[in-house]
Amino acid sequence: MGVVSFRVIRECYETIEQINYSIDLAIQERRNLIFVSTFLHYPRVQWLILTHPDIKLVKVKHYGALGVPRPREAFTDIVLTILFPLIDLLGGRRWFLRAVNRRRSSGKH
Repeated sequence: MGVVSFRVIRECYETIEQINYSIDLAIQERRNLIFVSTFLHYPRVQWLILTHPDIKLVKVKHYGALGVPRPREAFTDIVLTILFPLIDLLGGRRWFLRAVNRRRSSGKH
């Protein structure tokens, strides 16, 4: 099957930044990329992968996994499955990212 290596990346906190960082790093290192996300997070991760501006420069696979997220994250994932693509299509990705990072830097998660 070939050589497989993996890396845990803890450089970013928000999913948008994590996806961007991972794809950019894979392009830089000329590596393939595999994402694994819970079934509730899967749609948003898939959206972020498909809408990355350089996605054609890297081979990406995305797998869903069963898992039980914390109730607050489960609710957020369900809401953002519908809401985030709308925000993104209306050009609000940067606004969303700033709002989330501002909230998290104030100590709220």
